[in-house]
Amino acid sequence: MNRLARALLSAACILALSKAEQVPTAGKADRFRVVDVFIDTQAQPLAAYQVELTAPAGTVRIVGIEGGDPEVFRDPPHYDPLAMQSERVILAAFSTAPEARLPAGRSRVASVHFQVVGDAEPSFAVRLHVAASAAGTRIPAQATITPATERTAK
Repeated sequence: MNRLARALLSAACILALSKAEQVPTAGKADRFRVVDVFIDTQAQPLAAYQVELTAPAGTVRIVGIEGGDPEVFRDPPHYDPLAMQSERVILAAFSTAPEARLPAGRSRVASVHFQVVGDAEPSFAVRLHVAASAAGTRIPAQATITPATERTAK
């Protein structure tokens, strides 16, 4: 009987340990976040843009990119899928719509979904490479990012 009890106890311990390894940890790992990318052209219509979004190496993995609010930028911007798998991605979009349909002022042009790696809270940087008018000329603009939870109602 003693031998049977030890065997059952050993089996129960092994089963408990194997189940414990399968339970996900309650840490901050595998967190997902979304940041919105905005371009503010003041009053000038925006027909094209290119922005670069970066995060410190090893802190995030970009997992998705979606378009923005203006109808002309509703589709996801163009980007390199291989670059998207790192902490840096360049987004670009253009529209051939008439100037009257182009957004002016502050517009959400894209949203970037990412997975947080580790416990650190990631910080992104955005750099506007270019913003252009329907005529193809550069226009003054500023790019910013905000967490998607800070979206404001229209």
